[in-house]
Amino acid sequence: MPPERTAAGPDRPATTAVGGWPGVDDVPRTRLFPRTVRGLLILVVALLAIELAVVEAFLVPLRIGTVPLPVCVLLAMVGNVALPRLAASLSRQPAVAVVPPVLWLVVVLLLSAPRAEGDLVVPGTLTGLAFLFGGCVAGAYGAVSTIARRRPRSRPTTRG
Repeated sequence: MPPERTAAGPDRPATTAVGGWPGVDDVPRTRLFPRTVRGLLILVVALLAIELAVVEAFLVPLRIGTVPLPVCVLLAMVGNVALPRLAASLSRQPAVAVVPPVLWLVVVLLLSAPRAEGDLVVPGTLTGLAFLFGGCVAGAYGAVSTIARRRPRSRPTTRG
């Protein structure tokens, strides 16, 4: 049976229905992901940001022979741009984009401070500093670009 087209009116848009059932476009996004599911998904993204920070921090001293391999810098930059966008798209609120980079920064700063025993996960080498700087800049870019993209822009008024 081909889809039927319903008439559009001032109170409802034209929709595609099959056998009297509303089309997929008729269901608002908030009903597809209830508030609790979105909250759990944001919690998963936050835990992913923490886990990514820990894994990246332990990749800072990675070497091939005597040559440092800065994989952690690339992972930090990609992750800190992608996770804010993912968090904002799941929550449908742009301000949530700040959560993953802030959690990443807290974990990385904790791992870059020496412990009482003298253990240090993120050393102050060139790779370690590039990891910290690149991750912070990428996190700031990811959060700010997501917030700026999602904020409705006001149109300038023209007076004539």
